Amino acid sequence: MHPMKFRFYKKATLLLAITASALMGCNPIYVMEAALHEGRILFNRRDIEKVIAEKEVAPSEGESLRLVSEARIYAQTRGLTAGGIFTTFSPTDEDSLVWVVMGCKPDSFTAKQWWFPIVGSVPYKGYFEKSDAVSEAQDLNAEGYETFVRGASAFSTLGWFDDPVLTPLLKSPPEIVVNTVIHELVHRSLWVPGDAAFNESLANFIGYAETVKFFKDRNPADASNYTAAAERFAREIALSELTENLYHQLKKIYDSPENRDEKLTKKRAAFESIQIQARNFGINTPIFHRANNAEFLQLFLYTRKLSLFNTLYQQEQADLSRFLAKIEQFISFLDTRDRSDEDIFDSLERFMHTAGNHALAGR
Repeated sequence: MHPMKFRFYKKATLLLAITASALMGCNPIYVMEAALHEGRILFNRRDIEKVIAEKEVAPSEGESLRLVSEARIYAQTRGLTAGGIFTTFSPTDEDSLVWVVMGCKPDSFTAKQWWFPIVGSVPYKGYFEKSDAVSEAQDLNAEGYETFVRGASAFSTLGWFDDPVLTPLLKSPPEIVVNTVIHELVHRSLWVPGDAAFNESLANFIGYAETVKFFKDRNPADASNYTAAAERFAREIALSELTENLYHQLKKIYDSPENRDEKLTKKRAAFESIQIQARNFGINTPIFHRANNAEFLQLFLYTRKLSLFNTLYQQEQADLSRFLAKIEQFISFLDTRDRSDEDIFDSLERFMHTAGNHALAGR
C-alpha cells in the first residue's frame, strides 16, 4: 500500500502552513505564526524511549507513551504507513494547543470552505491562538454564518514533519490514546484530496474498529480496556446513524421552498426529535441541543456512513490490509468517474455492490 497524500489530525484538523511556498495564497501572517509555533514544538522533541528511560514524565504518562509506541507498531503490522510519526515526545503546557473554526449558514448546509494545496478544500481552519480563532468566527458571523470554535489537544503538519506526541494525549484514557495513533496513521497512509468527510470518517471508523482489535489481541486477561474500546465503537456507530438521519431531515427542510423563519422553526424541531432518539442509545451530546449547523457539521464530518465502512470491513474478514486494499481500489475507481454530481459515499456503495457482483461471478 502506498501513502496517497498528507493528512491532518483527528481532533484538530489543523491546516498548518510550514513554509510560504507550501501554502501559496494563504495569509502570510497565518503562515508565519504557524511556522513559529510549529518550530517551537519540533525544537523540543525528544525520543520517546529516552523520555521513558530517563523518567522525564510522570509514571502514568510514561505508560501512555509506551502504549503509543505499541499502537504504532501494531498499526504497521496491520498495513498502515507510519514513517517517523509518534516516535518523539514534545512537552506542552496547554490542554488546547490549537483552535478550530467552522462556519455554516443557519438555514442551509452552505459551509465556509478554505482551500489549501495538496488537501484541497476543507470546511475548517485552525489557529494556535484562541483570539485569532474567535476573530475569524466573528468575521464569519458578520457574513451570516453560524460558527463553532473548539479547542483541540493536538495537530498535524500534513506529513511535512514527523509529528511528536504531545502532553495532552498522555492524559487521555488508553482506548483514546490507541485510537488517536491509529487514526493519525490512516491519514498518513490514505488521502482523497477535497473529500474531508470521507477522509475523516474513514480514519474515524478504522481508529475505533482497530482499537477494539488491538486490546482484544494485546492482553486477553485485561478486559477493561477492551470493553471500553468496544463500547466506544458501538456508540460511535449508533451516533453515525443518528447524524445521518438528522442530516437528511435538515437537508429536506433546507431544500424546501419555505421561508427562512419556517425553516429555522422546523430545524429546531428536528434537533429536539433527534435528542429523544439519542437518549434511547445512551447518547447525550450537547451538539444535538444547540442546533448549530456549524457544530453539527463538524460532528457529521467524522461520522458519515460508518456502518457502510463496517460492512466492507466485515466482508474483508476484519483484515485491515484487505480492507485498505479495497479502499485503494475504490479510489482508483473514483479516478475513472465523473463525481461532480455523486456523493462519494454513494460512489462507495455502488463500488461495493459492483465488486461484490464481480466476486460472485468469479466463483
